[in-house]
Amino acid sequence: MAEAPPAAGGVATLHDDVRRRAKYLHKTLWAIRPEAREALRVRGISLRNSQPLQFFVDNKALDHLNLPEPTCDWSYAATATVLPGPGCYAFHVQGRTTDDWIVFQAIVGLGPTRRSALSSKSSTQG
Repeated sequence: MAEAPPAAGGVATLHDDVRRRAKYLHKTLWAIRPEAREALRVRGISLRNSQPLQFFVDNKALDHLNLPEPTCDWSYAATATVLPGPGCYAFHVQGRTTDDWIVFQAIVGLGPTRRSALSSKSSTQG
């Protein structure tokens, strides 16, 4: 995403994602700041029909992610979120002291930020 949701650029674009069995594998990088000081569990859900999302890690589909407690520096985890298609989704991030929701939109076309940058580029070249 070009920006964090709910900004206009906070849209996940699916146009170049890998597809498996008609679902999109959307690359998702998780970054956990050192101040978190707790392990986190992440679940995903479709806001349209409350269907749970899966995460694809090491060629396995998982119903949730367990992100370990950061040791001293930032901690990172690369996954793919399995999305059935365009729509609105949410990640529920929970820990001992954390209970947060990250809501985002997924679209098939280019996102607003990228689309406007491409339009500006082509108009300045033409």
